[in-house]
Amino acid sequence: MNLKYLKSFSYFFSIFFLAVITFLTIFTFVISEKPLKINFLNLFDRQSSILKKHNIEEIGDIFVSFNKKSKRFEFLVENLLIKDFFFPHLLLSLDLSFDKFFNTSLKIYDGQIKYIVKKESSSDSKELRITEYIENFVDFNILNKFSELEIINNKITIINKNDFKFQYTLDLNYKKNEIFGALSEFENVKNQLSFLILNKEEFFTKIRANNFNMNFLEPFFENELVYFGDLKLSGYTQVGGKNIDQIDNFNFDFQLDGDISYLTNLKTKKIFFKNNPLTGSLYENKIDISFNFLENKSNFKLGLKKKKNENVLLYLGIDTIEVKNLLSVWPKNLANSTFNWMNENSNGIIKNVIINLETEFIDNDFFVKNVMGTFDCQNIEISYMDSMPSVQNINGHAEMFNDKVIFYINSGESNNLLLTNGKVNLYNLDTDFEKADISLDIVSKNFDTVEYLKLTDIEKKSYSKLEKISGDVNLNLILKFPLLVDLSVDQIEYGAKATINDGSLNNLYKNYSINDLNLKINVNEDLIDFNGKGVILNSSLIFNGEQKTVGTKIVDNISGNLILDGSSVESIFSNMIEKSSGSINMDFSIDSAEDKLKIDGIGYTDNFNSESEFLGPNLNFKGGKLRFLINPYDDKYSGFFDLQTNNIDIEINTVFIDSDLISAKINKLKTPKQDFEMEYNSKDSKIKIYGSKIALPQLNIQKSSQSFFDFINLDLSLEVDKLLINDNKFFESIIEFKKKNDEFI
Repeated sequence: MNLKYLKSFSYFFSIFFLAVITFLTIFTFVISEKPLKINFLNLFDRQSSILKKHNIEEIGDIFVSFNKKSKRFEFLVENLLIKDFFFPHLLLSLDLSFDKFFNTSLKIYDGQIKYIVKKESSSDSKELRITEYIENFVDFNILNKFSELEIINNKITIINKNDFKFQYTLDLNYKKNEIFGALSEFENVKNQLSFLILNKEEFFTKIRANNFNMNFLEPFFENELVYFGDLKLSGYTQVGGKNIDQIDNFNFDFQLDGDISYLTNLKTKKIFFKNNPLTGSLYENKIDISFNFLENKSNFKLGLKKKKNENVLLYLGIDTIEVKNLLSVWPKNLANSTFNWMNENSNGIIKNVIINLETEFIDNDFFVKNVMGTFDCQNIEISYMDSMPSVQNINGHAEMFNDKVIFYINSGESNNLLLTNGKVNLYNLDTDFEKADISLDIVSKNFDTVEYLKLTDIEKKSYSKLEKISGDVNLNLILKFPLLVDLSVDQIEYGAKATINDGSLNNLYKNYSINDLNLKINVNEDLIDFNGKGVILNSSLIFNGEQKTVGTKIVDNISGNLILDGSSVESIFSNMIEKSSGSINMDFSIDSAEDKLKIDGIGYTDNFNSESEFLGPNLNFKGGKLRFLINPYDDKYSGFFDLQTNNIDIEINTVFIDSDLISAKINKLKTPKQDFEMEYNSKDSKIKIYGSKIALPQLNIQKSSQSFFDFINLDLSLEVDKLLINDNKFFESIIEFKKKNDEFI
């Protein structure tokens, strides 16, 4: 029973299978002779989810046929409209062979693809960018089902924001691991860009261009900064390697003709090309593509570098160019702060310009992440502060970044100051609070340095003492301030390091000057410190000190050492000393505030010898010490002098204004020949001398004589135990005489 049932089922299945095969054979024969229309989609509503899912807006007739040559079933779809993509003929092939069962291919004939760059109607409008537009079509689910894709004679129309049309014809064939095709200008098919991409055992790409217009790239620049106009590309490139990630062969050989326009901060700039080479290379796994052109007699090199997993690096090289010409080709919205500063504050010639731009391409737009550049300066002029003279004839090197420009100066000049070295750092240029750090090494005459400092807002009292100095100055001037039109002194941080060589400090006191002066000064806002050495009175001088502001007053503190030459002592006290030798080692300190002065000093006379008829014979200075002190005394000064040796003991107190003596008191003057005290008051010209012993040379009271009797008015009293005049001795001597209106009474 079961066997009979099985035979009946086998017979029925054989008949059914034979019927199906017969039907398919007859159906295949019929549609191979004449395509069969099957508009089954008309059964569906146009608003159905099936059509919506694939963004299908319209669909025409559908025909099915069998291709005897390719042995494939083919479905022809007419008038397919998917948004702005219109395909009048779309052919779907279905391969039923056993090795490629249901392997499908798609052919698109005479299609029309339109892309419109929409104008923004409001700030929050969201336009569909071209990359998203293409991605939406590529992601169309049906396309992912095909192993082979052929695009034949399809017209692509791109309409930019200015309603200008770019029209091309696209032919493309895609198979597994293989793509080849051509993009031709619609009006002139000979001007085309053909390409071949193979990714089988190895990766290989070849692109060839024949007078192909590059304006199709314009819609990719969202801000419309670049206009490719009549720029045409010819030549070829070959790229090969183990795979797309391991490129080891890169041959890039094109040429450019025509022009390209782009927006600068000043106007639209047009650059012309004629057989300009566009070349590329591969080095250390980094692709480098560049081209050269000539503009305003300057050679430009523009290119890009790209390494895997790195951003695109655009670079610009220029051999030599004037700053004004560089600014005329400066792209709009590129490091605007740097452009604005250079436009307002610099001119001249720069050489060996290299500018690198690290970029990102996001949402059809280029974004500059970092700007890095270098160039050499030749006779550049820059202004770093409105109130200051410009720095001219600058030669050196410069670096530029997103927010700053740094000048490294080798030479230059400003108001008779010669710059031997310097650094000008202009930073925060991308903010509203631009700042400058200036460091200039200057060589000049001290007079010119002082005149230059007067132009700054530095407190003039800080360098007033420099006005008395002459000589050659090496100055390092340091300034820090915001780049504002109007600056107040409290907005400037300043400092200076000055070295004066072979200078002189003239008329330090009366006719005394410091010569062979070598002085080092360090100046900042709160403190000035200095040290130096020189020669005064043929004597070696070394000193150091500081100047600082206490309240509203400027206070000086100076200390030093003077090796006072014996011959200088002789010249100072010429009426008292006839001959001196050796030296006196003196330490001193000077404190001053405004018009108040304090001087303190101590000296050692071990190495000093002197002969004096007035002081007496056999003067012994061994182990001797002298002390002098000058202190403020109301609006005057008081002076103290003390000298003590084995046979000399002198102590003197004075009151004076400048070089005018107001009063003096010799508390003691003990030497081998003298032992007395003296008081002097300039107000009534009184001189009072008293003590144990006084020795005087021969007196001459004639009017022509040169002595202390040269007072116009004089009231002299002398009272000593022993008076020696020449070889004459007088005991218990009292002398008084007066002189009034230059006549003795």
